Parts: sequence; structure tokens; C-alpha cells
Amino acid sequence: MLMIYLVSVSIIWSFSFGFIKYGLDGMDPFVVGFIRLFLAFLFFLPAFKPSPGAFKAAPRLLVIGGIQFGLMYMFYLLSYQFLQAHEIAIFTVLTPLYVALLDAVIEKRWITRYLLSALGACFGALMIRGFPANPEGFVRGFMLVQCSNICFAAGQLLYRRVAARFELGRDHSAFCICYAGAVLVAGFFMLLLGPKSIQPPTSGEWLILLYLGLIPSGIGFFLWNLGARRVNAGVLSAMNNLKVPLAAAVSCLFFGESLKSLSFWPGACLILISLWVSRDMLLGGSINRNSKKI
Repeated sequence: MLMIYLVSVSIIWSFSFGFIKYGLDGMDPFVVGFIRLFLAFLFFLPAFKPSPGAFKAAPRLLVIGGIQFGLMYMFYLLSYQFLQAHEIAIFTVLTPLYVALLDAVIEKRWITRYLLSALGACFGALMIRGFPANPEGFVRGFMLVQCSNICFAAGQLLYRRVAARFELGRDHSAFCICYAGAVLVAGFFMLLLGPKSIQPPTSGEWLILLYLGLIPSGIGFFLWNLGARRVNAGVLSAMNNLKVPLAAAVSCLFFGESLKSLSFWPGACLILISLWVSRDMLLGGSINRNSKKI
């Protein structure tokens, strides 16, 4: 049953890349981020019954949500201006590695091969794209995805530390506070950098926004955490990147994108080799607390 949760969520998330790229391409990314996060916040609001520990940790949870979901979504959605949907999906494969790298720095147990593994995975990701016609735009998109990955990784580690210090109670309430922080950050960016006049979304765009905010961000995150807490680290590590090939396949089959097979397979192999080099790190204490973004 738990595996069904994880696989189902991965399938749900695999469609999000294409919907954002081709269904919301006319909308400002800051507006998309704010609406999506606000809908996710509303999803968790009815179940908001915080414990005393959650009240005490509320300022920390607001900051964590602002980083892990707010900043992450801002960088993530901006990358769609420069990359195809399947490329963004592939480049999110580095998130578990960032979790482990940041954890190694925090715990002061740095190992050189972790850095080499991260660099190898980055080169593999660049190989997948081949030689872009607009290298400057590609580099911007790639770096935006990595900033998004780092924000999400940092948020996970911060949440783990707060959860260890405070009795947060039910995940629903903690998620509600985190998403409140995310909405504040997204709202700030929308007011500061968004368009001066916002065109109301069309009916089709509203349907996609409702899907993204309530299903992948709302139900998806909840079911993922439900399953992730009850499987071993090896299973979770495999499930953690299941959405990458799924999203690439969905983007090609349903949204008309094409893979550059000559550069895709060597690049994908380099990423897998890089992750294998750091397998002890990825199957250790960091990855088993990892959730996903989409």
C-alpha cells in the first residue's frame, strides 16, 4: 500500500512539468507561484489544529516554508523561461545530493568524493542538453533549477532539526504553517518583481492552477510523506527519482518534446555513476527524510 502511495505521487508529479511549461506559458511565474502556494495553503487550512510545540516552532516553520517552498518555487518556475519541461525534470535529480552535501557541511564530516560526485552529476546534466543554441539562456535555466534544488534541500534539513527539537504534532498543521511562510515569500516576490497589471487567468489556466495547487502540492506532498516515513532508505532513494524518467516520457509523449538521444544517454549514465559514487551518503541519514518538489 505504501509503495502505491509513492508510485502514484510520482506519476502525478510527472505531469506537472508539462502543464507548467505548456499550459501556463502565458502567465507570469511569480503570479503562478503565489496562486499555487496559496491554494496549497488553503488545502491544509481545514486540518489546522497545531500542538503547543507547533505554536512555539511557528516562526521557524514560517522561515522553513519560505525557503523550502516559497523561494524554491520562485527559482523553479523562472527556469521554465529557459528550459524544456523534461530538462527541468532531469536537473532536479541532484536534489538528494544537495541534501546530503549540506548535511555533511552542517555535521562537519566533509568527504571529498561527495563534491566530486556533485560535479560529475552537474556535468552529466549539461551533457544531456548537448550544445544549446542559446548557451547563456541554458546556463541561467540550469542555475535556477540548482538554486531551487538547494532551497528545497536546505528546507528539509531545517525542518528535520525543528521537528527534533519541538513536538510538532500532526503533519497537517506543520505543513499549514510552512505554506503560510511560502505564501508570504511568494506574495513579496509577486509584488516586487511581478507585473504591474495582472491579467486574470483563463478558465483553462485556472483548471491547471487548481490541479497543481491541490493535487501535486496538496495531496501529493501529504501522501509522499505518509509513504516515505514507512519505507526503508533504499526504497525511498529509488522512488525519490522515479519522477525523472516518468516526467521525461510524459513531456515527450504528451507535450511533444524530443530528447537528444546521442547526448541524453551518456549524460544520464554520468549522473547515475556520480550518484553511485556517493551511494553510502544517499542511502544514509539524509535521504530517508527527503521529499520532493514539483
